[in-house]
Amino acid sequence: MEERHREVIQRNYAILVEQCNIEHLLPVLEQKRVFPRQTIDKYMLIDDNLRRKRDVFLDIQTRGPRAFSNLVTSLHETGQYSLAKRLDPTFSFHHTFKKRGSVLVINIIKYHNDLHMERKGAEVDGSNLFDLFTQMGFFVEYHTDLSATKITDVILQFKSSPELVGCDMIFVIVMAHGTINKDVNVSEIIGSDNNVVSTKWIEEQFTNRECKILQNKPKIFMYQMCRGDTPDFGAVQSNIENDSGIRMASASRVMLRSCSDMLIAHSTLPGNVSHRDVYLGTWYISLFCKIMMDHAHDTNLEDIFKLIDYQLSVLRSGKNTMQTSMYTNIGFKTCFVHPGIYLDCNEIRMINEGLTPEVNDNISL
Repeated sequence: MEERHREVIQRNYAILVEQCNIEHLLPVLEQKRVFPRQTIDKYMLIDDNLRRKRDVFLDIQTRGPRAFSNLVTSLHETGQYSLAKRLDPTFSFHHTFKKRGSVLVINIIKYHNDLHMERKGAEVDGSNLFDLFTQMGFFVEYHTDLSATKITDVILQFKSSPELVGCDMIFVIVMAHGTINKDVNVSEIIGSDNNVVSTKWIEEQFTNRECKILQNKPKIFMYQMCRGDTPDFGAVQSNIENDSGIRMASASRVMLRSCSDMLIAHSTLPGNVSHRDVYLGTWYISLFCKIMMDHAHDTNLEDIFKLIDYQLSVLRSGKNTMQTSMYTNIGFKTCFVHPGIYLDCNEIRMINEGLTPEVNDNISL
């Protein structure tokens, strides 16, 4: 590695160790032959996550001349765009990737001062979603344990991200403890600092007026969280916790509706809790990943959510509680997330053209 690249890593060492999702980064670094398999295995044996990241970013400075560019590319491929830009502000990825769409995942697992219980098993949901969407050709931006202020910052950055240029659709997926503001009947996400962000505010950032780059593009919002404290009593299963934890027209121009092309999906009904297995993750996200893998190529998105709720209907917690999901269609048209084809200079090509098929064993239900 060149000395100037070592200096860039050293200047950004603290923030790399603090913010990097090393579990997602290591497999890509191995794939690009930055580290051999035995070195990756050595890192994975380290229990202390901060120590693991410190070792990786020290060791990578001793690797070959392409290690730095491969590191930047790997950060970008794993959705860690801000870190990639810190290392190389001139880096561009657009010319090498089929842009199916962009996915923003926010996963709140731990809470300050233990005012809310740790969402054990939530990391499984995060890993499953990342694997699902990256294998479908989506950019995935993944964040964990954000405060309420950080959540709003990330949403605002995402809606103006250059990654949205030319993409087919977006997903915004938030997993956290939640509640409902009964005064205005709006669901609220509880950030890691125990302050809240309104789901309505998030959706308002992507209206046709507020986010022109996504006009006429499908926008899907998914919330895995409780929306109150009431269990839906129903028989059998343990290791389950709760995530309660006017038309104007003009002859001179075409007018768009203020809000359209949105599908807003909630894991549970207003006022009710949402279930999470401490080993397998949440019922809702587990089903979403499994059904998307099986049916995204031949089933439209609304029917995907209907299948999820159908399978939810037979699940029971150890306390004999049940769960009903819901979604709201706001001018949302029929949408197939992964038809398996894309347009390239007006030629129809296969998404996986030129790729070696592989079996994914990482997504569990």
